[in-house]
Amino acid sequence: SYVEPLGKRWLFSSRLSSLYKLSNEAEMAYDSQGVFDDNYSVTSSNRYLSEEVTLVMQYNNDTTNVQFGMRGQMVQNMIRARSLGLESVTGEGDWNFNFSPYVGYRYRKGTSNLNLYYGTNIEQVSGEKTIPALDLTNRVQIEAGNIYLDPTVVHNMNVSYTFNNKKSFTFFNIYAYGSVENNPIVSASWFDQEGVRYAIPVNSQKPGANANMWFNVNQPFGKKRNFSVSLSCLFSYFGNTNYQATGILDGLDLDNFDYYAFMNDFWGDENGDKFYNGQSGFKESRTNTFTWSANISFKYTADKFETSLRASTQNSISKYTIDPTANMNTWNNRVSNDIFYRPGKNWEISNSLGYNFFYGYSEGYGEPELIWNFSLSKTIKNFTLELSVNDILNQSRSLRRSTNAEYSEDTYSNVIGRYFMFSLSFNFGRMNAKKNSAVESAMWNMML
Repeated sequence: SYVEPLGKRWLFSSRLSSLYKLSNEAEMAYDSQGVFDDNYSVTSSNRYLSEEVTLVMQYNNDTTNVQFGMRGQMVQNMIRARSLGLESVTGEGDWNFNFSPYVGYRYRKGTSNLNLYYGTNIEQVSGEKTIPALDLTNRVQIEAGNIYLDPTVVHNMNVSYTFNNKKSFTFFNIYAYGSVENNPIVSASWFDQEGVRYAIPVNSQKPGANANMWFNVNQPFGKKRNFSVSLSCLFSYFGNTNYQATGILDGLDLDNFDYYAFMNDFWGDENGDKFYNGQSGFKESRTNTFTWSANISFKYTADKFETSLRASTQNSISKYTIDPTANMNTWNNRVSNDIFYRPGKNWEISNSLGYNFFYGYSEGYGEPELIWNFSLSKTIKNFTLELSVNDILNQSRSLRRSTNAEYSEDTYSNVIGRYFMFSLSFNFGRMNAKKNSAVESAMWNMML
């Protein structure tokens, strides 16, 4: 790297970086007698070379920092693989080039901070996605690599703003992030007559995108500022285009699989003419997922007493272009109250009560939950003894919905449920506070 000042507020910086990476993978197959089977074993070697140069101009003053420039990268990704007794080499001698702008802006004055960033980067194809062989690890979900995959170019942008008023104790923060992917790597999948799923990675001709925005504001009020209100919101979007078969297709002949003959029928020429024009039986499937959530809380704090009331909701909507009947719309809602009381003599009492309720889930999922937690603690000198009871009503469950281009799934995960806990903790800092202060003073005197 090299930096050259240009006057009082400007400077020029440059950086050149090189990367060499070598990785090897092997999946060994054996028959029922434990004899090694070279035909179904897969070995691969991935050699990755990258050369990157960055040129940036930077301007600085008391409140502002501006950076702008460009980044250039050339990458070679060579993969040597052996499967079904055949060896193949892809990417050797092929260089991919990418040039992209870079912009950064930062403004800081008083308690206000503003940051902006835009840049791009190239994501190379991983070795396992290009291996010209079948992955038979799961015999009902069989996959193969695609030697014609191209790198993905990702455009990233984010902005953040923070404001903190020390007089009114008002705090506000907003953050937004977005990215667009050109040539994202997605799956082309199909099922055969026996329900076996097959999948091949492909480059989507439609860009993928995601965006997130989050903000939070907190405002105390009252003469002693014992009251406060806090509001936070989150908005997100994710969109991607996969490829699905328009119907049930024939499975693959696992005993006599010819990768290049298969790709000739499935993919066509090196640009995928048969695949992208639908000749091999696949159609674009766009998945768009929108999620938003809001959380509001009111809090009151006194010398011995503290309580808060919270309400939150989260709504997630998934839409599918290939089959609108599969669209999803779910709601997760919660209201809760927390109480914390210190009656004196180092006693502390805590009580939490929350009610969760859901909409839009499959039958048998999304039952309401009433969660009640309680704890009692006593501090004696440096020791703290605490007895807590969690999920007193034993209604806690872990509900999750997963969605992708092929299916949606509602799942319950095991949780501990109702349990009692007794804990004993020891505070070293309280015992050693005076001793630590004396030691620090002695060390400072020795340094002087």
